[in-house]
Amino acid sequence: MHHQNNIIIPEKIEKAWDVFHALYYIRYCMQNKKQRMLCFGGRGIKFLELLEKRLLDFWKRNKDIFGV
Repeated sequence: MHHQNNIIIPEKIEKAWDVFHALYYIRYCMQNKKQRMLCFGGRGIKFLELLEKRLLDFWKRNKDIFGV
C-alpha cells in the first residue's frame, strides 16, 4: 500500500493506474510526433500500436491482479 497525503491507496489500484498511465502516454505519443521522437527514439506509429495492443492484452489476462 502507498500512502499519499494521509490517503491509503491500495496496491491493486496503484498497479491499475500504472497500466492506464502507460496507455495514456502511448496514445499521447501517437498524436505528438515530437514527443514520440523524444521518448521512443523516433519509432513509428506501428511500434506504438503494437505496444498498446500488448499492454491491453496484459491487462485483460491479469484483471484479477488489478481487482477491476
